[in-house]
Amino acid sequence: MTLRHRLKQVALSASTLVLLLSTATSTSYASSSMTQDHIYFNGQLVSSPFGRMAIDPNSHEATTYIPIAYVMAMLLKELHISSTWNGHLWNLHVPTNFTYVPSHIASPHLKNTTTITIDNQPYIHVPSLIGQDPYTHNLTTYVPIYDIEQLLIKLGVPNNWNGSVWSVAPPAHTAEASTLSNSEQTAVTYHQLTVDGVSVASLYVDINNPHVIVKPVIADNHFGQTASLTALAQSVHAIAAVNGTYFDALSTMWPAGSLFVNGQWIHTDGGTLMGFGAGGKVIMTRATESLWMTIGNRRVWPWKINSWHGQPTEISILTRLYGHSTHIANGTAVVVQHGVVTAITYGNTSIPEHGYVVEWGNSPYNQNFLQNVHLGQLVQSNVTVYNQRKQPVNFSGITQAIGAGPMLVNHGQIVLDPASEGFTSTSLIDSQTSRTLIGITQNHTLVLAVLSSATMQQEALIARDMGLIQAMNLDGGASSGIYFHGQSLIAPTRNLATALAVIDQ
Repeated sequence: MTLRHRLKQVALSASTLVLLLSTATSTSYASSSMTQDHIYFNGQLVSSPFGRMAIDPNSHEATTYIPIAYVMAMLLKELHISSTWNGHLWNLHVPTNFTYVPSHIASPHLKNTTTITIDNQPYIHVPSLIGQDPYTHNLTTYVPIYDIEQLLIKLGVPNNWNGSVWSVAPPAHTAEASTLSNSEQTAVTYHQLTVDGVSVASLYVDINNPHVIVKPVIADNHFGQTASLTALAQSVHAIAAVNGTYFDALSTMWPAGSLFVNGQWIHTDGGTLMGFGAGGKVIMTRATESLWMTIGNRRVWPWKINSWHGQPTEISILTRLYGHSTHIANGTAVVVQHGVVTAITYGNTSIPEHGYVVEWGNSPYNQNFLQNVHLGQLVQSNVTVYNQRKQPVNFSGITQAIGAGPMLVNHGQIVLDPASEGFTSTSLIDSQTSRTLIGITQNHTLVLAVLSSATMQQEALIARDMGLIQAMNLDGGASSGIYFHGQSLIAPTRNLATALAVIDQ
């Protein structure tokens, strides 16, 4: 079968769809040029109508007009959105499982316009052309594809027009309601937005919902491992997730941001930190984590949790997330279980499942301290979070936290300062690439968003213009991804070490 025949098969015929045409004559049709366009739904070709390139009288720019008939057919077949057309008014009947009702957009009611209504409520007036469909040879009405694209975005339907191909994806909010609890249906909503000219896929999370937990997830519950965003989300039965913090994607796969999970610090690395607690509690700060520990009656200050660089003066706390053993040949390991020293060994040491190892480098100070460490001594440890002014941060009530950065917005103002947080790579800061951010709105809604392409400065502007009063950057580029109700709406192009998940418990 030839391509031409296949295209004719997906084209509409006069016998399958009859449109009542307006008798008005468009003065701009004569100056329009024909284009062949392709409509895809969920990656599958739906139809290949011939469009018209003409001037939009509202924007005064050249734009593509698409036949209403083909849009109506796609909406009905793929999205179950029925519609009626009487020659000048196009009314869409939106199913009840579309949770986002579009707001009215004012536009001038010019000559030769089509009025679009949503469930009989005025939505927008759009310019229209009348012309012959090359497939059916019948007169048909054409409207700007841009206006249809924006209409679907308002309905929460992801779609993109690249000049010749219109790609439409299943709306996340049309997941089968029967499979979702009442709280799941209201806890998270998905919105496809365009902010400052950039496509933004966003999840709005009701963190005041007592059933909602926002927490970091570790691939295979073990540092140094990676998994797909979908696998990470499904490992904790998440209803939504985005990619997490930075990690060494070229070698160790180790995370490079602080992680606080279920009330326990499992990785400390500084950077902007966002924490979550019961009752919708959220904090965000440019953080430094300070560790201290008492063994017997003496105090010492470990460098990190679950990180080892092999320095002689280094002291680090290693848990089972680090591994089943330390794999460190030249160091002293103090094994702690249930708050008591249970072993002191040298070299590779097993890490207890319900405890940790304090690993020591071989500096004279460390060796001198270790002479006074004995079996049976009590051990206490603590982590204090400090802000950039070296003031302690009240972390009470926080049970989950993720660190990355830099900070984008604070108190509704752009505060981007990558260098102050140790970000100096121009390729990271200034490149046009996918970005992932998290933030809080004035009404205390958590927003998780993936930007299609932006610099960090643009990301900060978008975060502010989205109405976020606090926002920070997460890992991006090939890591950027967004998952919602079983679907990877934006799939990262690599596996991830961590994710930030929304769980309905």
